[in-house]
Amino acid sequence: MSSSIAHLVEPDIRDIDIRPNGTPVVITTDSSAYAYDARLQSWVPICAKIHLQHDTGSSSSRGVSGPLADIERQCRSSMTNTANGKAAEPEWWDETHQMGLLDMRIRASDLLGSKDEYKYWLLQYASFVGEQEFTGRAEELLKELVGPLYR
Repeated sequence: MSSSIAHLVEPDIRDIDIRPNGTPVVITTDSSAYAYDARLQSWVPICAKIHLQHDTGSSSSRGVSGPLADIERQCRSSMTNTANGKAAEPEWWDETHQMGLLDMRIRASDLLGSKDEYKYWLLQYASFVGEQEFTGRAEELLKELVGPLYR
């Protein structure tokens, strides 16, 4: 089955690559990247400008190397500095973007076949969930990694 990239070319395509694991990746001029997920038969975002703009130092990709880190560096290099209007954003805004960014990085690492980055981002996600005391998210993570717990 074929899948069009027409919806991705609204901004111009900056780079197209096929990763060593066979996953096609498209990087656009608006500092976003997409990879083709064969399981979903669809293009999925693996790097988004909105998330990178709200990336805090605690979850930045400086501590890890791999295909996702390379893609994020390419996306960051084309970002333009804009005023982000933090004063108008509610407190939970950055937490929401951090959660979305970490979730995207975990899925992207898995899709790109990068075990080291997957492990790194999974640990960052678990730490973030613990620091923010998101009990429900922690329970979901444990169920996903361990499976259902029976008494």
